Amino acid sequence: MKEAKLGVQLEKKLSCAIAGVLKEYGISGPYMFNVYRDENYCQKPIYKIKNKTLSIPQWCLGSGSSQVDDPARITPI
Repeated sequence: MKEAKLGVQLEKKLSCAIAGVLKEYGISGPYMFNVYRDENYCQKPIYKIKNKTLSIPQWCLGSGSSQVDDPARITPI
């Protein structure tokens, strides 16, 4: 599986998880998300996703904007 495809799958799952929590709290409509590790807090970048070593380590795990009713459709922010 290519790195880009893994990244897109991870981003969609993150967006769906966030939308699920928002739904539980009765929140609807659009939202933006940015999930990353922060070097300032002694976190290390992601070197592997699903046991596949990335050619470029990633700090950002996913970012975009979406709708609670359609979280798999992500647009850039």
